[in-house]
Amino acid sequence: MNLVINQSLAKFILAIAIIALLAKIASLPLYFLLPHFGINKSKEYTINIYHKYNLSRAFGIIPTKTKKEPAPKKPVYQLTNLKLKAIYSEGKDGVIAIEEKGNLIFLATGETFKGYKLIEVKPDRAIFEKDGKHYELKLEEQNLKGKYIQPTSSSLNPDEVKFAVLKRDIKKFKKNFNEIWKNISIQEQIDPKTKKLAGFKVTHVNKNSIFGKIGLKEGDIIIGANNQKFKSYSDVLKLYNNIDKYNSIKISIIRNNQKKDLEYEIY
Repeated sequence: MNLVINQSLAKFILAIAIIALLAKIASLPLYFLLPHFGINKSKEYTINIYHKYNLSRAFGIIPTKTKKEPAPKKPVYQLTNLKLKAIYSEGKDGVIAIEEKGNLIFLATGETFKGYKLIEVKPDRAIFEKDGKHYELKLEEQNLKGKYIQPTSSSLNPDEVKFAVLKRDIKKFKKNFNEIWKNISIQEQIDPKTKKLAGFKVTHVNKNSIFGKIGLKEGDIIIGANNQKFKSYSDVLKLYNNIDKYNSIKISIIRNNQKKDLEYEIY
């Protein structure tokens, strides 16, 4: 009985083994044909055709670039009650000489004269600002007119007078030209023959001011500095602009038809 059962079991196991072998043999072609890797989930892509696609390029249309409109410039008004006599500029900064009713006034950038603030100095003009408006004063042409006092031959032997000046006073007046013209007034002097600048006449001086104390008097004609005659306004402006760099200055004047030198030691 046991032998019969064992033979039957052996036949069943053998049949199963044969079926498994046949299945394995049948799967061999698939082993060589199918890929030897797992399956990965592909990435998802989102395409926004409305934002990515340029319709104008599709039809050959080239969009024109819009130009920004420049900010409108402020209108510039002309000053007619003043004359611009000279300019000494360093970039947008500088010093100018203006004339009003025969009197000369020197202004530096940032200073104000009768409400007009000097904001910019150009090679041929000065720009002022008042009440939010810009005003322009152009350099006048060289048709110079004026009075001139010819020095006599006695001016060949000048007198020299020496004074002491504090450097702090010079710096004070250099920073604020308006303080100068409160104490002294000058007028240009023109040579009637050459029509060129010959000097500056002192028409008023406050005797109690520094200008009175350093020897200037009404009627004096300032003709030069440091043994150099003033040939143009630029010579005067250069002297003003660099005055705090000197240890001494010699001012040449004509007084009572005689030449005098006023020498100043700066401490």
